[in-house]
Amino acid sequence: MKFRKWIFLAGLFTALAAGQWVQADTIVAEPARLTLQGQTERVASQGQLTIGLEAGAARLTFDPQGQAFQKVTAKIWTLEDRSDLLELPLNLKETGQFLADFKPANPVASRKYFLEMLAVSQDGTIYELKEYSFDWQLDATTSTTELATTHASTTSEATTTLEETTSSPVEVKESSAATAIQEAAKGSLTIQHQSPGSGKFDVIVSNVSNSSGIRAVKLPVWTEENGQDDLRWYTATKQANGTYKVTIDRKDHKNGSGIYHVHLYYEDASGKGIGVATARTSFAASGKISIQNLNPSAGTFDILIQQVSSPQAIKSVMVPVWTSEGGQDDIRWYAATRQADGSYKVSINKANHKNGSGDYHIHLYYEYQNAPTQGIATATASLFVAPTGTLKISNQNLSKGSFDVVISNVKSSKTIKSVKVPVWTEAGGQDDIQWYTATKQADGSYKVTVLTANHKQGRGPYQVHLYYEYATGEIQGIAATQTTLANQGSIKVINLDQQAGTFEVLVSNVGASSDLKAVKIPVWSEAGGQDDIQWYTATKQADGSYKIKVSRANHKNSLGLYHVHLYYEFTNGRMAGIGSTTATLSAKSSAQLSFTNVNRQKGTFDVLISNPVFTSEIQSVQVPVWTEAGGQDDIQWYSAQRQADGSYRLTVDSKNHKNGRGNYQVHLYFAYKNGQSEGITNSRFSLPDVEPSGKLTIANQNQNLGSFDVIISDIVAPKGLDQVQVPVWSEQNGQDDIAWYVAKAQADGTYKVTVQASNHKYSTGTYQVHLYLKQKDGSTTGLGQTQTAVSITEKGVKANVAIEQIDNTFGYFNVVVSNIFAPSGVTKVQIPVWSSVNGQNDIIWYEAYKQPNGNYQATVRLSNHRYETGTYNAHAYIESKGQLHGVGTASANVTYTKKSGHAFIDVSSHNGYLSVADYNALKVQGIYGVVVKLTEGTSYFNPYAPDQIKNAQAAGMKISVYHYSHFTSASTAQAEARYFADAAKRLGLSSNIVMVNDIEEYETRTNINENMKAWEAEMRRLGYHNLIHYTGASWIDINNLGYAGPIRTGDFGISNFWVAQYPYVNGMPVEQARLMAYHAAAAAWQFTSRALLLQGRPYFDMNIDYTGRFTQ
Repeated sequence: MKFRKWIFLAGLFTALAAGQWVQADTIVAEPARLTLQGQTERVASQGQLTIGLEAGAARLTFDPQGQAFQKVTAKIWTLEDRSDLLELPLNLKETGQFLADFKPANPVASRKYFLEMLAVSQDGTIYELKEYSFDWQLDATTSTTELATTHASTTSEATTTLEETTSSPVEVKESSAATAIQEAAKGSLTIQHQSPGSGKFDVIVSNVSNSSGIRAVKLPVWTEENGQDDLRWYTATKQANGTYKVTIDRKDHKNGSGIYHVHLYYEDASGKGIGVATARTSFAASGKISIQNLNPSAGTFDILIQQVSSPQAIKSVMVPVWTSEGGQDDIRWYAATRQADGSYKVSINKANHKNGSGDYHIHLYYEYQNAPTQGIATATASLFVAPTGTLKISNQNLSKGSFDVVISNVKSSKTIKSVKVPVWTEAGGQDDIQWYTATKQADGSYKVTVLTANHKQGRGPYQVHLYYEYATGEIQGIAATQTTLANQGSIKVINLDQQAGTFEVLVSNVGASSDLKAVKIPVWSEAGGQDDIQWYTATKQADGSYKIKVSRANHKNSLGLYHVHLYYEFTNGRMAGIGSTTATLSAKSSAQLSFTNVNRQKGTFDVLISNPVFTSEIQSVQVPVWTEAGGQDDIQWYSAQRQADGSYRLTVDSKNHKNGRGNYQVHLYFAYKNGQSEGITNSRFSLPDVEPSGKLTIANQNQNLGSFDVIISDIVAPKGLDQVQVPVWSEQNGQDDIAWYVAKAQADGTYKVTVQASNHKYSTGTYQVHLYLKQKDGSTTGLGQTQTAVSITEKGVKANVAIEQIDNTFGYFNVVVSNIFAPSGVTKVQIPVWSSVNGQNDIIWYEAYKQPNGNYQATVRLSNHRYETGTYNAHAYIESKGQLHGVGTASANVTYTKKSGHAFIDVSSHNGYLSVADYNALKVQGIYGVVVKLTEGTSYFNPYAPDQIKNAQAAGMKISVYHYSHFTSASTAQAEARYFADAAKRLGLSSNIVMVNDIEEYETRTNINENMKAWEAEMRRLGYHNLIHYTGASWIDINNLGYAGPIRTGDFGISNFWVAQYPYVNGMPVEQARLMAYHAAAAAWQFTSRALLLQGRPYFDMNIDYTGRFTQ
């Protein structure tokens, strides 16, 4: 079993064409993936090698799946000394796959072939496949043909034209059983008609020739900006002069700037692709500035930069902007934002430029990755604001003969020296005109007080105009209005009491053109004409208003509409009508329902009953309320409370209605003292669902050690609380020290996180604290944020030391160093451990590894200490800034009942046929068990598995089997479990056998924990309960890598995991592995994939069995 790393591959290479081959019978080859060269832990890649038969030849197909490469090669041999080694280049087809075909020179019998592969990426990173083999099984009728490869070479230059390039033959020695197919191809590339404005250029292909014919001329083109993410293959069109042409539009290449790469390929008569030449070009630096969305009143506009091109890769588009008013005292440099169509945009707000109006200067610069910043273009925009001003007449006083003119919204793009207000009456033309200079008020408005004495005591109409006098001496008319000093007054009905049959009439803003004697108010009902008219004399109030009270008792107890008029009686005996209004004394009860104070979190709302009209003396106001969801099964009758303004109010709580949400029915009833009850009205209210919420508080700050607590209270999770997550980071270097904490529930219902500077590179200053709520439906919601200041005064090194997780069955325990405080950082944590038996004769210095929770941990097995039992002592030392600090000790009594630590191997078709003698040879070397690959996905079965299992059993080895998983959902996990179990049953394997889920494909990380549980449940349903999960250290949440993987081992038990991690590239002896004891709490540890146990055979994966499940 190989733990492999995904590689993202895609590329542009020379194509390889296949020759004519003779069909063989069968090729047995497992799919394989490359790994990063020198990788100590094998992590699955995305690039996949498959080998199959194609027209009698073995076809090597490598699917890159997304990454660019310079070179891909394979080496194939059959002899142990590699004397027949053949090196093949794999070439790129237009499908994006790399291919090579080969056939042995004299295929007289079935044979095992060994293969190595190298892939070199564009940045020089090397990926490899080693110890790979496959079987080619031939029948007696297979004919022979020579091994042949095709290799085409290409050249490139930095100019827009390229010299002719031809392919060269591959020299193959006779002993290699291969011949080369020689090709000759010519062609020249020329770039023409470059247009930065349109973003287009033409590629001309001339001197076109190829010895094997030309079916099509292909040109892949891409920009240098982001690898080959904009790669596009063009088919050139033949021109009348024999050349070929393609027009390139940068819109088809994500509007990329910088260098464009152009390669030339011929597709010959047989469909084979041949690389011929390359070129590159770029557009001259250009850019067009335009102004959009100009809004002078808001003081905003957008700057759009189009037709962006440059011969260099553009790092950023910079736009300095300033106004003409104060030189460049308001200059600001903006970084333009790239748009989907390749243009760039900047939004300007005059608030960022001292609210300047008038002309704005705009320049355009390109900032490059590896070249000086370059100025490109300039433009201007104008935020001219038309002058505004609003005139309003207030404080009219007839008795004093005065009124105020208030000027608001005073604005102009020019400097206003003074605000002028000319005023005159219409009676004598402009013979009484007066120019007033308005006085500025505290609120920014201006005011003028006009006296009739200055205008020949005229009563109006008055003409009032507004002018601005500017600093330049210019005077501009802005607005005009008029007013009059005539009789005036406002009348309205107040305090309408339907139950008592009364209302009051209020007269305000009283102004009379002559001396006022009395304010008269005639009132009558409409029911009998004016047969009940009453003339009331209003009483003057302290504020200058006048008031009367009307009772229906004075109007024959009439109900319905009442007419109310207003008259002024002057001292000269004249009367003047001023205004009128109406009032209604209703004969029917009424009120209005409305809803306020909605609290969706608490599930409450208020019902407001306003303008109530009672036809009898009221006893109570009753409001039945219920939800529509369950009929009236939650109905509650509420008694509304009278408010000071005469309205009634009640609060509805959803707790009284089975916590219902959605539509509520609300009805209104009046209960009178005479025992009668009356339904008045009804309404519906919709109470929205509760939203997730929570409150952040910082507490228990320790400025000595740089720690603080985050308290999360008032948590509301309507869909069920799964986790309270708190990301924290310091502001020193962005988010480079961010740590995501999971808060723990407290007894009082709050949640708490303790943050220590040690988890944040001991940074001081401002810490950002955010809050996220994860609910049981999988949704995560951000709820809030806060910040706090952190300082550290303590300089020493401190920590706690404890012995935990003692296993007295297999004899191991963990030494945990926690709460580490080391302001200068932690270089290493070392833990010497020894038993009290025979002094320190068994002392071993362990290196502890950082865990995802910030602790350091070392696992100690008694097998490394001569299986001595009794008291074990552990000391802890922290190396910080070159100094070793002792921070604590711990001791514990440890024993064992079972010895463990036997070695075992795992095999697949990669290891081929293994005889009983082979297994006996492995037993001599201390191998006690073997795990055989049985299946993969839902279609692959290891063809060697039956013999590998049968012969191992014959040799007396412990047998286990594994399944290589690809599932990404619960249903596919169950399907793969059934396929695995069916295969085991066909081979007659015991239901007690260890069944292993090999989970290492990257796509399986989606919902991985739930899918693994589904796999386990299906296996148990099928009768298999001895289940193990195999994966890499980086995939589990408990490891020595310093970060947590996606698999929650606590959901399955760490003792049910078989963990792969390779400390050394070339492996190590079993005894050394036992001493290191990585992942000692797991079932087993795979410590190498390069164990050479049988001469002339592929390497084996070697493992340590901690619990005996694989070996006993």
